[in-house]
Amino acid sequence: MNSPPNDDITHLVRFETETRYYVALLQVDLFGEWVVSRAWGGKASRLGQQRSDLCASREAGLALIEQVRKRRLRRGYKEVGT
Repeated sequence: MNSPPNDDITHLVRFETETRYYVALLQVDLFGEWVVSRAWGGKASRLGQQRSDLCASREAGLALIEQVRKRRLRRGYKEVGT
């Protein structure tokens, strides 16, 4: 089990197109494990999906978020402030 630092325990990024959104969040779960949670869908729809992936460390979670960032930008999404 990896103990999180007290200062920065979450990292959130959000991407949007005109009609779609994608959110990725790195956080510590109740068991002290690092998890990347992702959610995506249409802005005008209640339909969407989500996925959570367990990460070995905070650094591994940040690397996964960076992969998500590259993929979203390549697919035409814009990163928006959160």
